[in-house]
Amino acid sequence: MWLNTLGHKAAKPTLKYSGSHLVLEGALSLQGVALVKHSLAYRYIQEGKLVRIGDIGIQPKYAYYLCAPTGYLKRQKTQLFSQWIKEEIAE
Repeated sequence: MWLNTLGHKAAKPTLKYSGSHLVLEGALSLQGVALVKHSLAYRYIQEGKLVRIGDIGIQPKYAYYLCAPTGYLKRQKTQLFSQWIKEEIAE
């Protein structure tokens, strides 16, 4: 999908992972490169464990929503988490 967005034909993958955390673990274990959300790789990039390849990025087609059961939004822990995640996204 990413290469198609840039107008390139993708090579046939040799490894398939069922989750982004496994993709990152593969890259950290020198098994290849990882194409993941910036928010997932940010810590590893800051620690110098991974490097960003180029400056190309794509905008996601979908929005994300922070959801909680009824009544949870009044809890202080939920409000603190909501504030924190909004600050992280804004970076």
